[in-house]
Amino acid sequence: MPDQSLRVALVTRNLEMGGAEHHIVKLCNAIPRSQVEFSLFLLVQDGPNDWLPELAAHVPVAISPYTRHDPRVIKWLADSLRASRAQVVHSFLWSADAIAALASALAHVPLICSERGDRGYAGPYAEGGLFDRYDRWVTFRLADRFSPNSNFGARLIEKRGYDPAKVQVIYNGVEIEQIAAAAPANLRRQLGWAAGTPIVGTVCSLVKRKSVDTLIRAVARLLETQRLYCAIIGDGPERPSLQRLASDLGIDGQVAFLGQHVPAYPFTKALDIAVLATNQPTEMCSNSILEYMACSKPVVATRIAGNPELVVDGETGLLVEPDDVAGLAQAIAVLSADPAGARLMGARGRARIERSFRMEHIAAQHLALWRQVAAG
Repeated sequence: MPDQSLRVALVTRNLEMGGAEHHIVKLCNAIPRSQVEFSLFLLVQDGPNDWLPELAAHVPVAISPYTRHDPRVIKWLADSLRASRAQVVHSFLWSADAIAALASALAHVPLICSERGDRGYAGPYAEGGLFDRYDRWVTFRLADRFSPNSNFGARLIEKRGYDPAKVQVIYNGVEIEQIAAAAPANLRRQLGWAAGTPIVGTVCSLVKRKSVDTLIRAVARLLETQRLYCAIIGDGPERPSLQRLASDLGIDGQVAFLGQHVPAYPFTKALDIAVLATNQPTEMCSNSILEYMACSKPVVATRIAGNPELVVDGETGLLVEPDDVAGLAQAIAVLSADPAGARLMGARGRARIERSFRMEHIAAQHLALWRQVAAG
């Protein structure tokens, strides 16, 4: 590698189908080898590593020989950091922050930690919980910098005691050229849906915190007075119960569960209105919202965590309260009744992505931070 390239170690649990994991892959793919020599360290032996096939071939990946919760992973990571001659370590997600804090200290390598939603959970992550106490006693003392991907996340860690002067917000980014090249899926032909009837949909993991049941109930309410279709793109443990809900409400003919698709851009492009109904403060910088906007779709999202930093209410979409079936239904009704206005919101969202969230701009911000921290 050229002498001027910076040696950066990225650390996370695995590359499962999540937003933080996808961001790591996009980051590695966006920065040329002439600028950064990456090493990627995955802390859990058995994955899952769904995003691994998307990672640039030149990025070396080391997978821990240990299972989750095995403390020997700390020494393994410290030894690996020394062997890689890393000049800076950047960890993603709480457990990686916790392990990297100790390992980077042992290896004498500066550390940047992240806040990407974990600390928004209840239980041990909540203020005063076990993981919060670990942050205060260990991670916050050892991390040289924190790089949350939202102002909401920055306020969260600052409230819990981390030095605000060491916090730098860097949002997630979008690979605009890849999205532009994707052809829309023909859902109407595939599903036999009528032309001219609005399609509302969501792209997300089917887990409780995404509150897809709220969307299904809102669609059922709307179908009492108008025609509408709903496409749910994603998979997860809640899928069977969500399918039962649609059936119980008598709308399973208007709701399609399309499963997980990587990338999901063709399906997002087939929507008229894109929804994210998350009901927990874990959505720091939603990749789904960014991709909706990059696909020029009007967004309906919950007013929670980092969502209001992405969706400009009344300009690029509409914000509603979490778990508010009536409010979500009303927002969808407003957009479906005014297709021209909805398209204008989508165009404004796309322009916002072009200005502020292009992956190459986000990658440049990361590179500047890594260089600054590596230089001391």
